[in-house]
Amino acid sequence: MKCEDVQKAIWSSLLSADDTAHINTCPACQGDHALMNKIVRDFSSLETPQPSRSLKPSRDEIEKAVRNNKRLPYLRWTSIAASLAALLTAGALITQQLSTPPTESTPASPKQPQLQEEQQPTPEKTPDPTPSQKVEIEVGSLITKDKTNLVTALQDYLATKAEPSVTKKIVINNIQAVIQPGDNRIVAYVNLEISNREGKSSDLFQMGAQTTVVQFLRDQNGQLQVETFSNHYLADQPEQILTYWAQSLHDQNAVLQWATLDYSVREKLRQEYEAANWTLLNTRGKIVQSWKIGEPINLKNDVLEYTVSLAYDKAQKDLENAKVTVIKNGGHWFVKSFSSSNPSPADNQPGSAQREAGLAFEASTAKVGDKIGTMILQELQVTDDGQNFSVYAAFSGKVQVSGRYQYFEDTTEFMGNKVFFYPDKESSKLFPLPERIDRGGLMFEFRNQEEARKHFGQPGSMGSATIEIENYTINYLPKEIWDQVTLLRVFSTQ
Repeated sequence: MKCEDVQKAIWSSLLSADDTAHINTCPACQGDHALMNKIVRDFSSLETPQPSRSLKPSRDEIEKAVRNNKRLPYLRWTSIAASLAALLTAGALITQQLSTPPTESTPASPKQPQLQEEQQPTPEKTPDPTPSQKVEIEVGSLITKDKTNLVTALQDYLATKAEPSVTKKIVINNIQAVIQPGDNRIVAYVNLEISNREGKSSDLFQMGAQTTVVQFLRDQNGQLQVETFSNHYLADQPEQILTYWAQSLHDQNAVLQWATLDYSVREKLRQEYEAANWTLLNTRGKIVQSWKIGEPINLKNDVLEYTVSLAYDKAQKDLENAKVTVIKNGGHWFVKSFSSSNPSPADNQPGSAQREAGLAFEASTAKVGDKIGTMILQELQVTDDGQNFSVYAAFSGKVQVSGRYQYFEDTTEFMGNKVFFYPDKESSKLFPLPERIDRGGLMFEFRNQEEARKHFGQPGSMGSATIEIENYTINYLPKEIWDQVTLLRVFSTQ
C-alpha cells in the first residue's frame, strides 16, 4: 500500500481498515495522522455554528487541500508568507485609497435622489424683527358698516404715521361723525386703543385708550382722507404751538385749533365747537393771511403770554393783535387762552346762550331757596377775595335734556371709567349759570356712575341720548372736578 494513498485517506477522513493497519507500521503516515487528530481536537474545542449544506466544500476542494498539505513544510510556509504579503499589500493599498482625496479620475459620490431631498423638513425662516414688522390695525365690534369709508381712511393714515418698531397694535374702537356724511368735510370723534412694543413709547401713539377729534376731507376722486388728527399736533416749543394756532385761523380749521388747546379746557369747550359745526368764523369776515409772533411775557413758571400780530391782507395793513397765553403740560406746549376778533367758538363772549335765556344769576347775592328756571337753590358757597373766585351751588329739580354722552376708558386721566354728558345748546339753556363764570359749554358727570354704565355701553362708547336728570350741582372750583347730576332715566340712545 502506498503512503500517498493512505495520507489522502487521512486528510479526507476516509480511512479503511487497511489504511489504519498501514499507519500503525509507517512513521510518515503516523505523523500526518497525529497532525490530523490535533487539528480535529483544536476545532472541536471551538463553539462555532455548523455551516449550511450550501457552504460545505466539495470533494474536489477537500482533495486539493489534502494535496497542498502534503507539500514540504518549507513550501507550505512559503505559500503562507506569500499570501500574507498579498494581504498586507492589499490592505496598504486600501488604506492609501481611503486616505487620498479623489482626483479627477475618481468617480464622484452619487447624489441623493431628489425625492429624499424633498422629504427633508424645511426649517421655518425667522423673520427679521426690524424691516418686516407691521403695525396691527384692528376694527372694534362697535364699528358699523356705514362707517366703512371713515375706517378705511383712518387705517391708511395710522399705517403711515405709526412707527412699526414702536407701536405694535391699534384697535379702532369707535367712530362717531358729528357732521352728517355727504359733506366734503366730516369731523368725527375717534376712540383708539394703542399697544406699544415692550420698552417702547411714543408721544403720538401713547399706550392705552385715547379719544381724539379727526377731520376727514374728500379728494378730487371723492375718497375720504384724514386731514387733521388732533392728537398729533404736539409742540416742543411755545412758538411752534402758536404757529399751529395761527395756521388754524388761516385755514379756518376748527379741529386744528382744538388740537392746540390745553387738555384742561378742551372738554369744557367742546360744545361751542359743535354748535358752530366745527367751523371758525370771525367778525371781520376775512381770513388771516399771515402772522407774526412777538416776544413772550413770563406770567409764571411754564406760563407765557404772547402778542400775535394777525394780518388780514397781503400788504399787512389790516392788522390785529391777539393775546395768546400758552402753558407747558407734560413736556409739550398748549394754548391756555386767547382773545381776538377771529376767535374759535371757545372764546366765549358776554351774552352766551345761557345768559340770553335768563338763567344767569349773581352768586354773591343769591340765597338758598331762590328759584332759577325750573330749579331751586338748596346750597351755596362762594369764595371771592379779589383774586380767586369759586362757586359751589346745589339745586333740586328734574329736567329732560338731549345731547352727547361719552364713556371714557379706564386709562383716561381724571375721567377714567366714567360717563360724561354734554347737553346740546337748547338743553344747556335749562341750567343755571353764575354771572362771572366764563367756562364755555356745559359738561357734567353722573353722580350715580354705576347706574349710568348700564345704559351707555362699554368703555370707549360715544353717542347721542335723551335723558332725565335731577339735583344739578355747580362745581366751579380750582381743581379737576366737574358739574354733577343724578341720572333718573334714559329715553333713547344712538
